[in-house]
Amino acid sequence: MKFKKIMLITVMLLAIISIGAVSASEDTADDNVTAIEPIDDLTVSQVDDENVIQTVDDEKNGADDSEEILKDEKFEPFVSPSFYDNSKGEIFQARMEAPGANGTFRVYYSGWNDFGPFKFNNTLLASADIIDGIGIVNLTVPIGGNPIYTVGYDFIDYWVEYETNKGNGDTYFSIGVVENNKNIYAKLDRMEFTEGGNNNVTLQFSSPVNGFLNCYKDGLSFPNSHFEDVNSAKVLFEYLSVGTHFIKVLFTYSETFDNVGTFSKTFIVTVNPWVPVIVQTATKITSSKLTTTYNVAGKVTFTLKDEDGRVLSGENVTVIFNGNTYNKVTNAKGQVSVDVSSRMAPKTYNAYIKFEGDESFKASSASAKVVVLKATPKITAKAKTFKKSVKTKKYTITLKNNLNKVMKNIKVTINVNKKTYTAKTNSKGVATFKITSLTKKGTFKSVITYKGNNYYNKVTKNVNLKIT
Repeated sequence: MKFKKIMLITVMLLAIISIGAVSASEDTADDNVTAIEPIDDLTVSQVDDENVIQTVDDEKNGADDSEEILKDEKFEPFVSPSFYDNSKGEIFQARMEAPGANGTFRVYYSGWNDFGPFKFNNTLLASADIIDGIGIVNLTVPIGGNPIYTVGYDFIDYWVEYETNKGNGDTYFSIGVVENNKNIYAKLDRMEFTEGGNNNVTLQFSSPVNGFLNCYKDGLSFPNSHFEDVNSAKVLFEYLSVGTHFIKVLFTYSETFDNVGTFSKTFIVTVNPWVPVIVQTATKITSSKLTTTYNVAGKVTFTLKDEDGRVLSGENVTVIFNGNTYNKVTNAKGQVSVDVSSRMAPKTYNAYIKFEGDESFKASSASAKVVVLKATPKITAKAKTFKKSVKTKKYTITLKNNLNKVMKNIKVTINVNKKTYTAKTNSKGVATFKITSLTKKGTFKSVITYKGNNYYNKVTKNVNLKIT
């Protein structure tokens, strides 16, 4: 017992010395004085009514203040309606927000019990994809109100199931159901229009009312609305962007001091891109009839002008001629031309031209006749005198075409003294007739004939042959 008391006194003295040393280190200005630091990790515990010094091993007790315990971020997508208050039969949007996720979600009716919301049945109301964390569905408030509870409930609960790359699960949301006054109705001027136009939503009332009008475009308040009189109100939506928009009118009114009601209606409108109205100028194409001859080339020319007679240069036109299609551009005179070959068979052709028009000018078209005539060759023959004594009299002529080029291997005839002789032209276009019927003296009339063909006209030549 005496030893225990000595130990207790020793511990107390050590404590007093430590406290005194700390105080001395704080009070002294002598840098050479070193304070006696207290011993770390010492504690006093009572064991069998005896005080003993105990060392605490932090590592064994698992405490490490230098390390921070991190928790995984919880994936909790949620769904919210575009508006809480909606009337029976009204369309509203439900928006799923699932940050960073992609997947799908489905909407059903939800019921409630003592454990909270639950999926009421398997009747699917709507579904949509979740893309980059966002998914949107359109829902319609049942005409009969809450489909789960039959009396006195002015709200509807919806059950949502989702499947995403970040997790699967379920959630729910609710809307309030507004009972619209049947004597109030809203009318939208039209459901489809063009961007940039002014479009009014008109509310008309069966009797004078007072109230507050709130209008929304795609879930955002749109203040451009006003009462025109006690029987109507008007909302002006200006410059809606291209696409589909949800226009909601929410009107709180009071017919009497104690009779307050709400009217809610949503319109889905489509805005089409504005297409500028361009006033096009009429155009006209003119051409002259072309008549040419076989062996002679030609051109058929068209001129494009506007309704005021100004030529249109640099415009694309299409010409169809003799089975060929030519894409051309009008020149500085507004003209295009198509060649007529010298070898085109003689007949009448039609050339067609079409200008498709552009942003400034209307389309136009025209046609032109191209007539290719047969060529007329030429017979060169001169009067000649023969001796009676010559039994076979040789007589020559020359046949050339309309270009004064010789016509080779062509059959020609000569009729003299009631007899016809035939000959063919040689490489120089010369035909030689061998006449044997002229046995008496005198002057005889003869007719030289080329009968012609598909390309050349018939030609004749009269000459006198004299026998002496």
